Amino acid sequence: MDSSTTSFVQLVSDSFQRANENPLNPAAWSELSAEGYASLQIVSDQCVATVLSGVNVCAEQYSGILWPNDQWVEVQIGALAGAVDLWMRTDVVAQTTGYSLEIDGTAGYYHFDLLDCVTSTFIWSQDFPGLIPKAGDRVRLAFYGATWTLYLNGVVLGSGTNSSTPSGTVLLMIVPNASVTDTSVTQFLGGQVTAIAVGMSAPTKASQPSVITYLQLDADNDPIFDPRAALVDAEAVEQAILTRLLLFQGEWWENLNEGTPYFQQILGKRGSVGGQQIMSLALAQRINGTPYVTAAQNVSAALNPESRQFSFSCTAQTAFGPVSVSNSPASAASLGD
Repeated sequence: MDSSTTSFVQLVSDSFQRANENPLNPAAWSELSAEGYASLQIVSDQCVATVLSGVNVCAEQYSGILWPNDQWVEVQIGALAGAVDLWMRTDVVAQTTGYSLEIDGTAGYYHFDLLDCVTSTFIWSQDFPGLIPKAGDRVRLAFYGATWTLYLNGVVLGSGTNSSTPSGTVLLMIVPNASVTDTSVTQFLGGQVTAIAVGMSAPTKASQPSVITYLQLDADNDPIFDPRAALVDAEAVEQAILTRLLLFQGEWWENLNEGTPYFQQILGKRGSVGGQQIMSLALAQRINGTPYVTAAQNVSAALNPESRQFSFSCTAQTAFGPVSVSNSPASAASLGD
């Protein structure tokens, strides 16, 4: 849409932080035994399969709400030795409508298949050999009208259009590999995709205190020790994001693991589309680790081989509304000679 953008309104959440249970809480989840599926279960605060043998055998429907036509679902990965499937806009009985996203980690890296269940054809399939599944990764699939968009940790991996199915419910499926606990989900979120006018703040959920104060940095990135120049709320978070992105991993002697992995993950990844996505995902992980940030969006990165300058930009949803951060064009970081 030319005059609007999409926003994600959260309607459901399950963190699985409760006593072990099999099946999942029937107040929100429904078993699909009549359809031939075994149930899911909670083991040590993680949602896992109940059986190992067979294919696509452990699944449950999230029936706690009547799902809107324009819907999104996000899962946080605990482990991915097998596959996690998201069925959206589908029917419960036959699953002959809707879409199925397979999030596969059996090869040691991410592979995604998006299936149109009406035609039984893949509308998108992609390997990402450089993207290794990690605990805490967030995969989100959203449908708005005929448009679908897939995100990993806030970075768009793929998008397209398909109008086979306009509405339906949501199923979560887990297909383990060698043991029922080697593939797990640690959080399930979902809700409605809506349109908001450009320039308006997208709805956000503030789960932390509403005020933050941050020392403003000058043009040389040195702090200004003047309380009158202090930044608060959204501006403070914006600068905190920039500060985190400008810190190189290994640069801070007190914690060599802290920082943005420019030399470890970003350099050398510039030549392909997959390389661009790896760079963006590395930045998104740093942005999502910033206090008061709820989601990194529209993360982009580029490395100019002639000037040896690295530039990045992003939009981040925060507890105080959206902010934009960029180090380009004037302040693009040099990566050395």
